[in-house]
Amino acid sequence: MTQNTLRPVERIGLLSAMALLTMSCSSPSRQHDESGQPRHAHSYSLSRKLTQMDFGGSASYAACMEPACPAVTPKTLAVVRPVTAPPTAATPDAPQASDVPGADMPVLRLATVLQTLPTPHRAIVRFSTGSAALSASEKSRLDRAMAVAPETGEVVITGYTDSTGSLRANRALAQARAKTVHDHLRTRLPANQSTLAFSAQAACCFLAANNTPQGRKQNRRVEVVMRPQRQAPP
Repeated sequence: MTQNTLRPVERIGLLSAMALLTMSCSSPSRQHDESGQPRHAHSYSLSRKLTQMDFGGSASYAACMEPACPAVTPKTLAVVRPVTAPPTAATPDAPQASDVPGADMPVLRLATVLQTLPTPHRAIVRFSTGSAALSASEKSRLDRAMAVAPETGEVVITGYTDSTGSLRANRALAQARAKTVHDHLRTRLPANQSTLAFSAQAACCFLAANNTPQGRKQNRRVEVVMRPQRQAPP
């Protein structure tokens, strides 16, 4: 054996040293945390967790690694603002009792005043078809009405017709009938004590239907309203 030839013992020692060196290079490096426990370098910030991947009826769950897991989105709460009613126009105050005429008047005095108010008397006289002349019986009817009425202060006379004829003719006929009654009453009433006024209402204000002779007779009329003179309250 030459000098370059290694001894078996030396060869075995050299192979063992090379194997140890290879193992030390291929082993993963270890780090220690603050507590002194070793941990792998590639797991320093990774953690596995179960998280919800969707919402509603299609919600599902899966494992994920931080920080790739879905984050919760911050929500903004809706602020409910109070609704302010628009200003309304002020309603006028109800009238007070002192603003109403007669409200402060004692009940007994008010009843006395009401008793002094004049009660009108009414009379109706009728005419023949197409005529404005007063018959003797209708004149007597007017005279009797004037006799039972107290001192008359105002007389309102209104003439009417039935529906026979034209409107223009009936208007003139109603006016003539009212004028006839006015002239008759003027002879019965003192001119300085009573006020007489007359008007006409043609084809208006019927008392009965005009399809019968009796109904038309009821409508050919003059109405007289006699208001007594108002007496002063005691």
